[in-house]
Amino acid sequence: MSYKTIAEMFIQCVEQFADNPAFFDKIDGEWQKKTYREAGDIVENLASGLASLGVQKGDKIAIISTNSSRWAFADYAITGLGAVTVTVTARGMLGDRSPATSARLAESAFEARPGVLGNRSPATSA
Repeated sequence: MSYKTIAEMFIQCVEQFADNPAFFDKIDGEWQKKTYREAGDIVENLASGLASLGVQKGDKIAIISTNSSRWAFADYAITGLGAVTVTVTARGMLGDRSPATSARLAESAFEARPGVLGNRSPATSA
C-alpha cells in the first residue's frame, strides 16, 4: 500500500479489507464490530455532512469525545476533507462543564469549530 495521508490509508484499507472487522466498541456490555466497509460508509456520510456545513480544507474542527470508534470515524471524515482535527479529550475538557461550554472553550483555545461531541452535535448539547 502506498499513501500520503492517513485519510488515504483508510480509503485503501476500506477497499482492500472491506469485509474484515475494523472497529470494536463495547455497547451495553457486549462487543459490537464494524467492518471496514461499514466504517467507510459512516466516514463518507460524516464527511458529506461536514462539507454541507461548510467545512473546508484548512478548517480546524474539534472533536470532544471519549475514546471510541466514533472518534476515529470523525477524524477520518475531517482529515479526508483536508480539514485539521483538534483533539480534546472529554475527560480533561469536560470536567464539571457542560458539553456546550466545553465546545466554546475548544473554539476559543484552539480557534476550532466544535464538530463532534461524543454522539451529540454542539447545537443540541446545551
